[in-house]
Amino acid sequence: MTVISRLLRQAPGTATEPQPSAATAGPALHGADEALRLAAIERLEAGEELYTLAGLNGAVAATGGVQRAAQYRIAQLIETGAIADDALLARLALAGATPAIRQLAAERVQDAAALQQLLKDARGKDKNVYRIVKHKRDAWHAQRRAAEAELLAMYTLCNSIERHILQPCNNTYVAAVEHLAAQWQAVAAGAPPELNARAQAALERSREIIARYQQQIAEQAARIAAIGGAAAERQAILAALRTLLAGLYAAPPADPAEAMAAHGERWNRLSKLEAPTPEELARYQQLRAAITALAAETAQHGAVTQLSTQLSGEPGERSSQALRRALTHASLLGEELPAEARDAAAALQAWEQARAEQQAAAAAALRQAGALLRRAQSSLAAGNSRQAAGMRRALEAKLGALGKLPVHLSSQLQSFDAQLGVLQDWRSFVVAPKRTELIAQMEVLIDCGDAPRALADRIKRLQDEWKLVSKGSTEDTQAEWQRFHAAAQLAYEPCREYFAAQARQREGNLEHRRSLLERLQEFAAAQEGEAADWREVARALRESAQQWRRLQPVERAANKPLQESFDAVSAALQARLEAAYAGNAEAKRALIARAQRLLTMEDGRQATEDVKRLQLAWQAIGPVSQDESQRLWEAFRQHCDAVFARRQQQHSEYQASLEANRAQAIALCEQAEQILALSGPELIEGVKRLAPLREAFAALGELPVAQARAIYGRFERLQDQCQQKLTQLRAQGKLKAWEHVLEAADLIRRQRLGVAEGAAAEEYLASDRQWPKGALAALRSALAQPGSTDIAANEAALRLLCIRAELLTDTPSPAGDQALRREYQLQQLLKGLGQARAEVNVALEALVFEWLAVGATGDAVYAGLLERFNACRRARGRNDR
Repeated sequence: MTVISRLLRQAPGTATEPQPSAATAGPALHGADEALRLAAIERLEAGEELYTLAGLNGAVAATGGVQRAAQYRIAQLIETGAIADDALLARLALAGATPAIRQLAAERVQDAAALQQLLKDARGKDKNVYRIVKHKRDAWHAQRRAAEAELLAMYTLCNSIERHILQPCNNTYVAAVEHLAAQWQAVAAGAPPELNARAQAALERSREIIARYQQQIAEQAARIAAIGGAAAERQAILAALRTLLAGLYAAPPADPAEAMAAHGERWNRLSKLEAPTPEELARYQQLRAAITALAAETAQHGAVTQLSTQLSGEPGERSSQALRRALTHASLLGEELPAEARDAAAALQAWEQARAEQQAAAAAALRQAGALLRRAQSSLAAGNSRQAAGMRRALEAKLGALGKLPVHLSSQLQSFDAQLGVLQDWRSFVVAPKRTELIAQMEVLIDCGDAPRALADRIKRLQDEWKLVSKGSTEDTQAEWQRFHAAAQLAYEPCREYFAAQARQREGNLEHRRSLLERLQEFAAAQEGEAADWREVARALRESAQQWRRLQPVERAANKPLQESFDAVSAALQARLEAAYAGNAEAKRALIARAQRLLTMEDGRQATEDVKRLQLAWQAIGPVSQDESQRLWEAFRQHCDAVFARRQQQHSEYQASLEANRAQAIALCEQAEQILALSGPELIEGVKRLAPLREAFAALGELPVAQARAIYGRFERLQDQCQQKLTQLRAQGKLKAWEHVLEAADLIRRQRLGVAEGAAAEEYLASDRQWPKGALAALRSALAQPGSTDIAANEAALRLLCIRAELLTDTPSPAGDQALRREYQLQQLLKGLGQARAEVNVALEALVFEWLAVGATGDAVYAGLLERFNACRRARGRNDR
């Protein structure tokens, strides 16, 4: 059953009666046949003719079934939507023939102003229509307030999103952005385009900040993970270097340059993440130095297998030295030493043993030659020149097999030959006078006071001359010999004590040298492997050499094995020290190269931290040779100073950028303060510049930490204050607009009383002023009507409006109106039509429209009532702010 069927149980006329067509509907309306007229009405469209038949346009309506059929037709047209004119629907809601039609028309009214007017007109006439219209009016107001609240919530949410950009980024920041984005997604479809653009731009900026933050987190996590695996990777590099070193002992060895560069790059990258331990750094430097030295050695002299095969050839000595240098680094491999190196070490050891045996044989032959020379000298001393000459010839045969003679043996042989020649020459002379002369010279030396060594030399020379003179003599010279010998003993007495002291000194020096050698050997044994302290090694070598030289004279023969051992230990330590020096120098050169590369790093802070780690690594590296130490240090310090200077420059530039950002932020705050100082239309225009200011503020870089919070707070407060001032300005403008309405109403009142010019109200309404919606039309309508002339009734109506306004705003009424106020409240209570608090503003605006409809009143009464009415409106305006 349709709405029409429910409203009118049966349409006028019957189905058996003739139905006119659309073409004959017009003539049928004016015919005498009522059935045809009713059928024609069912074909009529909305228009004045139908409205006249229904009695809606003020003309004389049809009677009986015709009027009812016309209104029924109007109800059909309303239901089908053919009639959508709110003014006509309002007339139907008030003047419809049946309550059902009036209610249907009231339900179809949509315009807010029409609903407001219909609510006033239906009051006290049709309770159901009034209830329907009031419900629709309340629903419209609720919808409007909901839309305003939704729009306000959108603006608030958009401001929150834009302010969130300025917050520091962290996990909470990310969650907040996701929450704000979800909130905005829920309302974005209904948001104004410019507000949606602002919110989307702020969200995009926030997502960019989050992306940068997450990238930093990922980089930090990757760096932490890399640091966690740095130790294992460094051990892998050391193992690879040991493998590379072992490969250099192979035949033929591979070129290690490319692998060394790759391992060096990996090591430097790991060092930037985490500084290696001193032990790892020392082992790395030793391996690199060993690889470099061994590669150069094998490139120059060949592989160790080739050198080991050359030991038996002509260049055996040179090959042994090269092989010995190549095997110096074998201790770094330990059990990983390859078979080629082990075989080469065994070959070198066998060669050195064979060489030692050969040298021992040569030394034995040399000792035999020395013994034969001594026997020849003995024979010569005995005066047996013939036997001595035979021994000399035998000695000549032995010396031919020895090659080059030692210096001491050559000098002894020359002395022997000279003595043999002298003896052979003197046999022809008489030696007796010479013996007498020698005795006299010896006796002169007794207590002569010469220095012991010089005296001993003179005594020795006289004794040698005596032996030469006495050789081969057959005379009895025993008495002369006794006298010469006694004089020699007496003359030698001072020398005996001197040489005894010299012997004791030589023995003591020899013992000290032996002790020094033992300490040096113990020290060398303690400096094996990673426990070596190369600074101590250098100091020990220097001081031991100095002390060894100070410990003389010594017995040459007894000192010889000690000297050889001392030289061997010192040479071994010196070789190891030089190898360590070379490794340390290589490590320091690598640090210099890394420090130089840091000059190109963009991140000055990271470069400074890295150079500090390099300085610590430099301190952990052992010493280098004295001629390289200062040069390397100057180069390293130059690069470090350059990094620090660059960091200082970057810091200064960073501080300058912070200061520039601070100045720009303060300038933006000052611009916001200038906007806040505006008023009126200038403030409205100025607030439009807040969005660009906000974007410019958000685009600023970092601010000084000490002032950032204050500047951010200052800018936020200024934005809020500008918005608050704009809200107040708009509220004041709205209040002023309603005051214009009441001023115009006063002019209309005065015009009705005849105390104002007829054109004053017209000119006021035609002036360029701000008017609330619908107010200007209501004023023009009031101006066109004469209004009620009952002054007392008009005053009573205005007084009641004042009381209603005071009730809406909880404002006390004057004592004289208290009874009227209670009476009105009682009436409202009985009607159950109390005004909800949320509708106060709308109700006050409705009261203004009712105020305009009241007729003229006297000036004195009107002024007081208007002041009361305006006081209520102003009080409400303050509450809204």
